[in-house]
This record gives sequence, C-alpha cells and structure tokens, in this order.
Amino acid sequence: MRLRHAVLLGVLAFVVGTLFRLYGVFQIGFFRMFGTMGIGIIGLYAVSLVARAQVEAGRGELRRALNECGLEPLELAAPTQFGTRREAMAGAPGKVAVIASLGVAQHGQRGALRRLAQAVEDAAAWRGEVEAAFAEDGIDVDSAAALVLLRRAAGQAEKRIGSAAGVRVLNPEGLAGWLQEGGLAAADGWEGREHEAALYASRSEQDALAPGRRPEGSS
Repeated sequence: MRLRHAVLLGVLAFVVGTLFRLYGVFQIGFFRMFGTMGIGIIGLYAVSLVARAQVEAGRGELRRALNECGLEPLELAAPTQFGTRREAMAGAPGKVAVIASLGVAQHGQRGALRRLAQAVEDAAAWRGEVEAAFAEDGIDVDSAAALVLLRRAAGQAEKRIGSAAGVRVLNPEGLAGWLQEGGLAAADGWEGREHEAALYASRSEQDALAPGRRPEGSS
C-alpha cells in the first residue's frame, strides 16, 4: 500500500471516530448517520485498494513472462483500471500474436463472465486489426490472440468463452509457455522484418508503439 493511501485511510478513520464520539456526547443522529456512511466509504476504498494491488501484481507477472520470452510491453493508455488492456505483441516470420489482459475479479459469475466475453471480443478485434494491416501490405500471416486474466483463474468456463472466438484465455504463469509453443518467444528472423513494425500499430484511437523486441545485447 502506498503511503498516500495509508494516510487517506487514517484520516477517514479519524473522521469517522470523531463523528461517533460527537454522537456519544450530543446524541445527535446526524453525527451517527455520517459516521456510518464513513465506515462504508472506508470499506469500499479498502476493497478498491486490494483490487488494484491484485491487478498490479498480475500485470507484474505478465511482464515477467514477456521478459522471459525476450519481449517488452506496449506502452498504451489503459481504457480503465479493470477494463481490457492491450499489453503486448509478438512476431515471427509468417506469425503474429496479440496479448491483452483483463482485471475481472474471481468472485461473481454472470457479470464477470459477461465482462470476460466482451474482453475476448476486444482481443479478437485487435487481432483482426493486425491481420488487416498486414493484408493491406500484401503479407499473409497466421495470427493468434491471448487474453491474460490478472485476478481470476482461467477455468473451463473462461476457456470455453475464449475458444468460441479463437482467443486463448490463460493466467500470467501460462503466457510464456503459450508463446514458446507458437514459436513467438524472441523468434529468430524478426529483426529482418523491421519495415513491417509499423503495421502492428492499432487502428483504434489509442496510440500504439512498435512491437516490443529486446535489443541485441540488452539485459
């Protein structure tokens, strides 16, 4: 937890405690009402901090998997804290893959699975954008897409939703293996196609960078 979050929680707790002490002295319901509301606000804020920490931890695992495969993340503006985020791309001669992430929670079924289905559609759409960009340049590639769940286990239900759209749904610890199986982990020959890097740029409103590829000799 960052210092500013701890300070804010401490201030909120102090204010709530003060309100209840004032209620005890003056017996005015106004103080108790706002004190009770303050407890609810503290609870919601604490839950949001835990969720954010889980997302950051999951994204850290994802980026370590990319690093293991010699890839680097794209620096794209995230749509929302828990929305679909375009994390990275990987390429090899005749192959391309896009990697997105989602911070949907483990709890909840219908709502969480609806968000998952939308995220799968987003990942599939991104893959389509990349395919179209290559096709415009007369290049035929085999494409793949993965959706990495940062806070939720990739179970059978989640995988079925992804499979219906041709998107692999997995957790961060499975990403490196998926890339290696597809021959997309720091693939040989990719440097010879640098002129195609710009084709990876998304046609969406986000500003995309060229695909991550660790420079030779870097650690």
